[in-house]
Amino acid sequence: MSSTAPSTRLDRNELPFPPDSLTLGQLGDVLRQANRYPSDVWHARAVELIAAANDCRSAEVLLGAGSSQILDLIWRATVAPGAVVAYMSPGFEMYPIYTRRQHGVPIEVPLTAELGTDLDRLAEIGETERPALIAVINPHSPSGVRARAADIADFAARVPREVVVVLDEAYREFDEDADPRSSAELAVSLPNVVVTRTFSKAYGLAGLRIGYAIANPQLIARISEFSMPFTVSDLACAAAVEALRQPARHAARMAEIRAERARLTAELRACGFDAVDSATNFVLVPGHPGFAEHLRALGIAVSTSAIGTRLTVGDHHDRATVVAAARKYGSRLGSTTLPA
Repeated sequence: MSSTAPSTRLDRNELPFPPDSLTLGQLGDVLRQANRYPSDVWHARAVELIAAANDCRSAEVLLGAGSSQILDLIWRATVAPGAVVAYMSPGFEMYPIYTRRQHGVPIEVPLTAELGTDLDRLAEIGETERPALIAVINPHSPSGVRARAADIADFAARVPREVVVVLDEAYREFDEDADPRSSAELAVSLPNVVVTRTFSKAYGLAGLRIGYAIANPQLIARISEFSMPFTVSDLACAAAVEALRQPARHAARMAEIRAERARLTAELRACGFDAVDSATNFVLVPGHPGFAEHLRALGIAVSTSAIGTRLTVGDHHDRATVVAAARKYGSRLGSTTLPA
């Protein structure tokens, strides 16, 4: 593997689009106030727009420094030493870390044969083990497979009310069939469900660290008790506000990523790989452990797990780089023909 820094980063599921000049111009005034601690003004504006976008109340929204910090707060608020925590494996690599830090007991559930979330098994664990928390990533990472909204609702209805259910929706916006308001409605209607989302992925604000939770006010208050002041900057809040004020631009970017995802999936399959249909901004190539090392040796950073190699959907240059590398590796699999 090359010892130099990777020239193509496809391991963090970042958006390939930098902030445009309009956004940068809008943030200039905020940046000039960077000598001041974060104010309530930008925080309130961000919460208000998030609530409006999800058809809920401001009291049902909690901001954090990315959804990873929100998840950290949820674990702190709900998992006592010895408490059981259930989630799919492989999944978000922070779940085991959060659980160990709280001295919890993990139950790691294997993915289904289709690499999806085993909602039936998680519901059974909720009914029999009475865990403190069950975490569901939807669409799932690292597989990219979605669970239907109706199935999520049925699952949540089965879980006992004393068990907190986390719906981790870091990749929700990339799923063209998803209605973000459906899970938000589920969260505010049940006492034990919390939705977490981020501006790091679909909104391209990974470097500013801002995410949010949606839940009923009582659960929001419980989680908020573990939050520190000034964790989300005015700059992050202002950037989120600007992003939410430009729905047409956001929709265009999502359409572009989905089109690139389809092209990348098709071209990987033409190279001989069984690329998984994805509802996210990444594509999983199952198996082939040597593929990741092959890409890394060529300066392409990728993420790996027990089920395969995960490739972020970037721009067309990123795709061309990956496909050229995949063609070399894929020739060993007996297919070298790519679509025009």
